[in-house]
Amino acid sequence: LFRASATLTPASLIGSLILMLDGLAAGLSGVASAGVYGLAKRVRLAMQFGLSSALTRVATPAFVEAKKAPGRMPAVLEETLRVSMLLSFPVFFGVAAIAHELIALVLDQRWANAAEPLALLLAAGPISIAASYMESVLLIDERRKTIVALKASK
Repeated sequence: LFRASATLTPASLIGSLILMLDGLAAGLSGVASAGVYGLAKRVRLAMQFGLSSALTRVATPAFVEAKKAPGRMPAVLEETLRVSMLLSFPVFFGVAAIAHELIALVLDQRWANAAEPLALLLAAGPISIAASYMESVLLIDERRKTIVALKASK
């Protein structure tokens, strides 16, 4: 437990810093820009984490079983990615398509400028979900240092 924590804690810190840096960059453009970007990012992350947590609960046990059968992991990973993309692309792109209407309905016209960043950020949602599977596979394969290296390279 300590060995895993000692390796994964730096990866978590790096990941958290990366999540905050783009908001800091948006804040350099002014308070309004930071607010618009922050809203868009929170909506995307809420959707991404909600969908990926449900998908990961199913995928992780499948990855553990695939590790037991030599050569099975690529096929299981491919099927997992196929199902995830089939579910996540319509959700994320559907919300992106109605971003203007959603912002007007939930908030008001003062937040209308958040629709474009929201649509752009939502387009990356399915890709982020797919990337999260790689971390699960690496963790199951006990390649913690690779996880840290990947997070640091972002």
